[in-house]
Amino acid sequence: MYSSALEHFGIELKKLDASISSIREGHFLKALVREELKQDSNWVVKLRKLPQTPETYYLLELMAGHDFQESLKNYLDLEQLRRKLETWQGSLDAFVEIIALRRAYYQPLLPVIDRKFRQLDSQMRLRLEQRARIAQRLENMLVVPRPDYLATSAERVFNEQISLLEQRVLNEGSAVPGNAGNRIKRLRGVLQWHIYTEYDQRFTEAYRHLIELDHEVDFLKKQYTSFVRTRQAATQSYEGYKDIIRIQRVRIREAYGKVNNLMARQGHMLETMAINELSRRRDRLAKFQIKARFAMADSYDRASRILNQEREIQQ
Repeated sequence: MYSSALEHFGIELKKLDASISSIREGHFLKALVREELKQDSNWVVKLRKLPQTPETYYLLELMAGHDFQESLKNYLDLEQLRRKLETWQGSLDAFVEIIALRRAYYQPLLPVIDRKFRQLDSQMRLRLEQRARIAQRLENMLVVPRPDYLATSAERVFNEQISLLEQRVLNEGSAVPGNAGNRIKRLRGVLQWHIYTEYDQRFTEAYRHLIELDHEVDFLKKQYTSFVRTRQAATQSYEGYKDIIRIQRVRIREAYGKVNNLMARQGHMLETMAINELSRRRDRLAKFQIKARFAMADSYDRASRILNQEREIQQ
């Protein structure tokens, strides 16, 4: 039985030595941060079942202690923060790629769009000025009626033709038949009669058309504003991010370095606590081994003395 105890003590001492070496190589900390274990509420107990981490088999009592749990919590928080920093660093790389794709897509399109927009903008400004002049003229006509302003295009052409005929009559004099002047006057009278008698109706229609034009102008202004916002959004989607990303990279890099330093210190503390616990167990087993050896040696001595006494009696 002493021999069997010594054999088992030797096996456990080798395991403890292997566990201490494994902790010093960093395997203990890697086991503590395994995601598949932390998804289970009994993950600390399941550490015993990991074949590649023999050191955890002996540390349940230590890991259940308050000091170790607080230190472990700090280490796990730092590990989570370190992973977040790595994720954020990868996100910045993705942002840079997205910005490059946006720039490659929008930059060739914007010059053509801007050129067409400038043409549209100049035309729109011209039409707005014309609309303002028409509105002002209609407002003035409320005080001083001007029927000639509301003549149709056909009437204006007809008026020009009458004026040419009158000029010809004046230039040719006696060569023109005598009744030609009267006929020209009658034509002008008919033209003026239509213009003046339809003035009120035409003025009302002009105001109605002006109101309809205002609706179109409002629609154009909305389109104009929408284009400006879209143009700014397209430009802002890839401009102005360089300095921000650079600053964030520096901040993440600095934070990552601090987290690594804190993790190293906190991890060393956990490893030291685990190694001290295993060393205490090893010292206890070593004492048991020594006692077993002394007991077995004492048993051999007592057996040898009894055997020698029996031989002396027989002789």
